[in-house]
Amino acid sequence: YDRVDNGTHITGKRPLFYAQDWVPDGLKVAANGYVVTGTGPGVDVLDEFGVLIVRIQTSFIVQNFAWTGTNLTEMWLVGQGGIARVRWNLKGQDLTNPTS
Repeated sequence: YDRVDNGTHITGKRPLFYAQDWVPDGLKVAANGYVVTGTGPGVDVLDEFGVLIVRIQTSFIVQNFAWTGTNLTEMWLVGQGGIARVRWNLKGQDLTNPTS
């Protein structure tokens, strides 16, 4: 979807698909619109068209992830047999201020 009216409405529904070995588990949208999803042994980052930008691989099956830190630029990945922290410039959405 596209956000319109200062983020208060959505429009332009379209499918988002990409080929992979795992069924996505969990989905979050970064502040810049990139889609982040747990995909088996890691996390995939997709652009707004569903094209894979980067894959963060782990040695465990990722079951959930969350942005943390002062600027939401740190992500914790948790799953079967492991936990990992990623620090990067991809910022999570500030859910306390949805228009940012």
